[in-house]
Amino acid sequence: MAQIKLTALIQKIEKDLQNVRTEFLTNMAEDIVNSSKPTVDTGAYITSHSIRTTRGGGRSRSSHNKPKGQSPEAKAAEALDQLMGDIAALPADQQQVFLTNNAPHANLVEYGGADWVERPNGYAVYESVRNRAGIHLQTAINTVKA
Repeated sequence: MAQIKLTALIQKIEKDLQNVRTEFLTNMAEDIVNSSKPTVDTGAYITSHSIRTTRGGGRSRSSHNKPKGQSPEAKAAEALDQLMGDIAALPADQQQVFLTNNAPHANLVEYGGADWVERPNGYAVYESVRNRAGIHLQTAINTVKA
């Protein structure tokens, strides 16, 4: 009787899938932060991104009474650090993950507003990152395969 022990192979596949998930989420986090840099004024929006297991909740920072003219690079580093912590805290078996922004003005940043003269249609940060999700997934797969 010929036999093949598949336990080690299955464990490797599970580890590779976990690594693809982590790499994919890292790519998405980096993209959302980089795409948010042009929006930085007080830093409230960029530092309100969260990666969570539920749609509700997450970070919510208001720009009200915050100093304007903050460093986009400094706020981006802070935001990315928070998102990397979110990714690290995800349960290994979590199958549903949400990238959210609960800043009170998140919809204005994304879609614009009537009084937004320079960007009447907003920045479309989430829409553009969502459109690149397939690229990020393929990059994650290629990275783990290498």
